[in-house]
Formats: sequence, C-alpha cells, structure tokens
Amino acid sequence: MKYIINIIFSFLLSVGVNAQIKVSDFGAFPNDDKDDLKAIQQAVIALKREKVKTLIFEKGTYDLFFEDVSKTKGIDIYGQHNVTFLGKKDGNNNPKTTLLRHYKIKNNVWGKSILQVVGCNNFKLKNFIFDNYPRYSTAGKVVVNSGESIVVEVFSGNPMVAGTMFYCGNSWDLKDKTLLPVESITYGAEVSKNAKEYTWEIYNKDKREMVLNSPTAASKVKVGDGLSWHFGYNGIQVSFKQCNNLHVENVTTYNAIGFGMEARRCGNITSKNVRFQAPENQLAVGSRDAWKIYASNGNVLMDNMYIEGVRWDGQNVHGSFAFVHEVLDDRTIWFKKKYDAFFNISKGSSISLSKDNYTKESRIVESCEKRKVDGHFAGFVVRFTEKIPDFVSRETIGMVSDWNTKSYILKNSTFKNIAGSASILRNSNSVVKNNSFSYIMYPLTIGGSIREGEGVVPDNVTISSNIFINTGWISRHTKKGAIVLSNWKSEEYELSPFMRNIRITNNTIKNGEIGLDINDADGVSILKNKFQNVEKEIVIGNAINVKVNVKGDYK
Repeated sequence: MKYIINIIFSFLLSVGVNAQIKVSDFGAFPNDDKDDLKAIQQAVIALKREKVKTLIFEKGTYDLFFEDVSKTKGIDIYGQHNVTFLGKKDGNNNPKTTLLRHYKIKNNVWGKSILQVVGCNNFKLKNFIFDNYPRYSTAGKVVVNSGESIVVEVFSGNPMVAGTMFYCGNSWDLKDKTLLPVESITYGAEVSKNAKEYTWEIYNKDKREMVLNSPTAASKVKVGDGLSWHFGYNGIQVSFKQCNNLHVENVTTYNAIGFGMEARRCGNITSKNVRFQAPENQLAVGSRDAWKIYASNGNVLMDNMYIEGVRWDGQNVHGSFAFVHEVLDDRTIWFKKKYDAFFNISKGSSISLSKDNYTKESRIVESCEKRKVDGHFAGFVVRFTEKIPDFVSRETIGMVSDWNTKSYILKNSTFKNIAGSASILRNSNSVVKNNSFSYIMYPLTIGGSIREGEGVVPDNVTISSNIFINTGWISRHTKKGAIVLSNWKSEEYELSPFMRNIRITNNTIKNGEIGLDINDADGVSILKNKFQNVEKEIVIGNAINVKVNVKGDYK
C-alpha cells in the first residue's frame, strides 16, 4: 500500500514540476482570424499553479487585436519563474508560430509590448515570429522628383495610408537591395516639428503612388532610389525586465513598432538564432534598435543573430553613468543619473570612481536608496563600506558594476543594411568574433557616451575575425570608420576616462574611408588585420600604448 502511495505521490509531483499547458485549452487557436489575446492571457494565469511549466503554441498565426496600440496590453507575465513559451519550428529550426498584432495605424504612437516579461527567472522564449498588421513601415521606389516634392510607387504588400508621416526615412539601391552610402533622409523629432512637410498623401491609388511635398526630402533622393520609412519611432515590442537566466531561441521579428526587443536589468542572457529581417517587398523592420540590452549583468551570449533593416542600432549594450551630485559624508555619495529610469544597486557590488582619464578607484556598496534630484527619480544615495577617495567631487564619474555585464559575447552573427551602428559596446569584458557587417551607416562603436549618460567606459574588449564591407560612412560620436574607439564627451564634464586592454585582431575591412579610428584608450593591440580599398587604414587620435602589427595590417 505504501509503495502504491509513493507512486501516486511521485506522479502528482512530476505533473506539478513539468506541467505543459496548451493555449488551445483556453480557446486560442491559430489561423481562425479570431482574437487570441485574452485566451492566451488566461493560459498565462493558469501557469501560476505549476512550478516548472511550458506554454504550448501550435503552428500558425495567433491574432492579437489591439484596440489602441498605445494603450492595449499585450501578453504580460509577471513574477513566474521556470516558464517556457514554446512555439513550433520546422526541420531547419525556423519558427512556425506567429504572434500577429492587429491595430489601427496612428503616427508616432508609443506602442505597447506584444509580449512583456517581468521578474521571471529562467524564462525561455522559443520558436516564435513577431509581426504587425498592417506593418508599421512601408517601402517603394521614387518615380518622380520635381525638386519640391517626390512621388513614390509603394511596393505591393506594403501599407499605403494617407496622412502617415515620414519618420526614419532611408534610401536604397534596389538592384542589390542595400542601403545607399548616404545619411538618413529623416529621423524623428524634426519630422514631428515639421508635420506638414513630412506627411504623405495618396497621389494615384491605382498605381499605388504616394506624394510627399517636401523640398528637403526631394534634395536627398533621386528617381530610381528605393525608399523605406516608418510611421513613428517609439515603443518596445518585446520587453524583458529583471529576468535572470533569460533564454531566447529561434525567434524572428518581421516588423516592429519602436524597439524590436529590450532586456532591461536582466542577468545572464542567452540568445540563439534570433533574427530581425523584413520579409517579401518590405525593406525595413523597425525604426529603433533591434535588441537593446540595458543595465543588465551576468554573462550574455549572442550566437547566430541576424539583424537587417533597422533604423538605429542593431544591438546596443549599456548601463548608466553615476554622476556625483553631492558628497554627504566620508562614506556616502548622492549620485544622479541621466533620465528617470533607475534600478537598485546590490549590496556588495562596486562603483568605480574616476580620478582622471587614466586612473580610478573602486568602492564596495553597503547600501543604496532612491533620492530625487531636481524633482526626478534620477538620484540615489550610496553608502560605501569604507571611506571614499579624497579626489571625489562633482566632476567625478562613477561606473556601476551592477549595471555592467560580467561578460558579453557576440559571435557568428550577421548585421546588414542598418541605418545606425550594427553594435554599440559600452560594457566591459566583451568579445565580438566571427561576425559579418555590411552596409552599416555608423561604425562598430566601442566607448561610453558621457553626453547621453550611457556607460560604462569599457575595459577588456576583443574584436576578432570579423568582416566589414561598406561600413561606417557617417560619423558616430564625431568619429568615422568601420571600427571606432571613442567616448562621446559632455560639455558638463571634463573627464573622459580611457578604455583599457582593447584587442583588434584578424579582421578584414573592405571599402571605406577609414578602417580603424582609435581614441580615448590606454593599451590597444591592433594585430593581423587586412584592409582592402580603404583610404585611411588606421587613425590614432588621443590614445596611448597602442601596438600595431605593421606587417599584418597591410594587404
């Protein structure tokens, strides 16, 4: 009898530990053109009863109807650990489950997330496609340019909506389907300020032609150019917040409202086979970063990622600088950071305090609490376990280890046709290897942005065995090239702490004005790189202890 009871108990325990729940059990079925949002959310709520659980989605399209894309909540999951969202895939690991958001187009809305995951440790997202209907971008070919206006033939399958605006516009070589090596036609804020000039109207519905009465835009394009643009530039489509041990695998984004993905204050992130790529006749995916990683720590691995057709950066990895607002006593500093977003700093972590551009001292955090600065929650008071250095003043820049990755590896990935930087590294202990970068407007950028408050200034970075083709034709942080080491300085602070221990090895750089532009660094090894059709191969500015292997760096 005791043996039978043990078997029953073990069975019940196993069910609780490894529960699988199907969204179909709650009324969510693919390909039926019905709203599945509420049913999926009910399935998410049902997961709370289990310890380790998998939510099963079938092959096909799940329709999510957003009455107002700026207000309607998508799929939200809070505080549930050990959860897997599992879609279907084919034999080549391509995702076959689509989450399709339906909405009404409005100009420059802040799009709510399709999926938001908050405080969920060991969360896995596998085998999904994220998309919008209609897509929040469009594309076509310039067929008329009068000098005062342009007419564009919108490609089949792309939205053609009167009254939409010309955000984040870019021009393309349609023969090769690549970005033209010019600056973006429009960005964000200036479009909102000049709405009349940057609003599209229908010109000939039967011919799918739209007209833009903008002399500014007309001066930047010619007949025959491809043109892509978006209807806004705000929002986060897939959001992960405060999730430790996050795993994202076989996930594709066809179209995004704002950022494709963001991982904010997460620890230990693994990404495999994640793609941001426009399908069919669409040229661009989204108007912001494909995947932003902010204030995250632990080990981050990005393997076999593909990013094509985003307006700003492919991947931006950064925390925030801690600027000294006031020294309260010999162990306590009232810090401030740019913008309001704040995450706690863990007891036992450290903050490095820059004495000058070359030296810094670290102190261990004993406690941390929020305190407003100038009416905003951009301030925090930190008490340290020992006395702070005598040099600390309002000019001191602090770098928070708790908002910095322990390690970051980007490998075996492809970045193409990005009207921004493919990758921005503002975190230490980073490796970028075996990747391909082509037709990227800005450089691969390594360094802190003191002006924007984005840090840290990274140490211990290796850029190895990558290929760069037609990249870096527009400056970022005042510097231009395929690979740039440079901080973006601020008028408020004289300091610009140097990066240390940077290795740039075995890369191939083809076609460009500048290969490497080295600044704000102490200890750089440039070894065995190859340059083809590059006007200035290596430019060394304000940097010291730079070692260049001359033989390996020329043809």
